[in-house]
Amino acid sequence: MKQMNDVYDYIDFHNQTHATIEKLLRIDIRDYPEIAVREALLNLLVHRDYAFSASALISIYEDRMEFISIGGLMPGIELEDVMAGISICRNPDLANVFYWLHLIEAYGTGISKIIGLTLMWQKNLLLRRREILLK
Repeated sequence: MKQMNDVYDYIDFHNQTHATIEKLLRIDIRDYPEIAVREALLNLLVHRDYAFSASALISIYEDRMEFISIGGLMPGIELEDVMAGISICRNPDLANVFYWLHLIEAYGTGISKIIGLTLMWQKNLLLRRREILLK
């Protein structure tokens, strides 16, 4: 749990906040939606294949964050299945612990939540930039 919190703090530190001013209001915008980052980290931990001794990878670039979980997709599951919300939990005991700790809400919702939040965040960011440019 300490490692998870330390990693989240590190990611959160690098998820920079940028401010824009609209009239008298200061509006802070993060590089990435915090809930999507949280969800990606929790998915990485819950769905990782712990039979491998290699580390999971989190890479932070100027234009993106990448979360790479060791083990890949479960046998019989394709990317299209994941996008449709189908989930086979690799570590059901760990998922149950995370659920009871109120870290995850439901199984099979993480990827769609990350995508939905990121698309909404990008759309809002573009709209804000457009409003500022038009003023």
